[in-house]
Amino acid sequence: MLLVTGAWYPEAAGGSLQARALARACRGQLPLHVLTTSRRPELPVFAEDDGLSVQRVALEPGSRTSLARASLRLGAALWRLRHEVAVVHLVGYSRKAVLLTVLARELGLRVVLRLSSAGADDPVALRARGRAAAWVAHAADAVVAPSPALQALALQAGLAPGRVRRIDNGVDLERFRPADPAERAAARAQLGLPAGGPLAVCAGHFAADKGQLALLEAWARGVGRTGVLAFVGAEASTNPEVDAGYAVAVREAAARLGLADRVAFLGHREEVAECYRAADLFAFASRREGQPNALLEAMASGLPSAVVRLPGITDDLLADGHSGLLAEPGDLDGLAQALSRLTHDPELRSQLGAAARTAAGERSLAKNAAAHLALWRELGAALSSSHIGT
Repeated sequence: MLLVTGAWYPEAAGGSLQARALARACRGQLPLHVLTTSRRPELPVFAEDDGLSVQRVALEPGSRTSLARASLRLGAALWRLRHEVAVVHLVGYSRKAVLLTVLARELGLRVVLRLSSAGADDPVALRARGRAAAWVAHAADAVVAPSPALQALALQAGLAPGRVRRIDNGVDLERFRPADPAERAAARAQLGLPAGGPLAVCAGHFAADKGQLALLEAWARGVGRTGVLAFVGAEASTNPEVDAGYAVAVREAAARLGLADRVAFLGHREEVAECYRAADLFAFASRREGQPNALLEAMASGLPSAVVRLPGITDDLLADGHSGLLAEPGDLDGLAQALSRLTHDPELRSQLGAAARTAAGERSLAKNAAAHLALWRELGAALSSSHIGT
């Protein structure tokens, strides 16, 4: 198996973090290699990550020379591994997916494309990005859709139903678990957060699509100075999805709303589970997702959530009024009301949080790994043994 990503630890991106968790869960089940691009030239080209073989290809954004050099190195890496892998698993779409799909096809290897976000790399959106991008989805032997919305978009684009595989993201139910009062107090102390009063956490890198400004406005309307809102996520990064200017705008808005001392900016955290353990509720106003890992992690942590409804995505994870509260897109008053209810009603938080934990149990990392292993083995079994080395 060759896992192809746009970043790898210690570089942080949502898709790569999910891919790393999947790879570690599959460790020992089959030989697995990682091929990734990197915007940090100081990181080693070849590395071992908990028993996983990782090769990084340096990429300088905006440089055509760097892009050409990276393309050659990506192609060379796949050629080097041609007798060791049977399946190339692309984590999301990027321009390197075109090159690697062409080469994999020439080498007789199978290709899996995992979709990451509706409106970004779903097959309908890929058509708008040009013929080459659209071709990748149709050339893949299997397209993995983590949510009903992405599955529907893949079918809408004309992909054969048998090639579209629905596999939910997986969450580590041991790492992300409900905290008892002592653990919550310890986590708050470690993070420098107030010991008392309701605390909401929002996890995700800063970018307009993540909706932190809308969430802050809803918080000001519904909660104000009653509780504390903590943002967890990178404000500046080599990851091109992170918008440093947007992060500044969120900070300025908190000051303008008179909430500078009631809004915490915790930055990127290696151990985000500690942030969930510190919180009483989860808040999320993202307007573009595939299947949000942050929401799954919060649910597994036993947190009730106030979330913007994304049809076939967030409302597939949460049952409104049972395992969380949903607000319609653009309805800041509705989101404010949901935040207010959770902030002021401990019993409701307890009920919804328990149901959220149960729902997250249906999307465990173990189930996710088993589904991917079954898919990879199915595709690999169709190859001639001459393509697979010892």
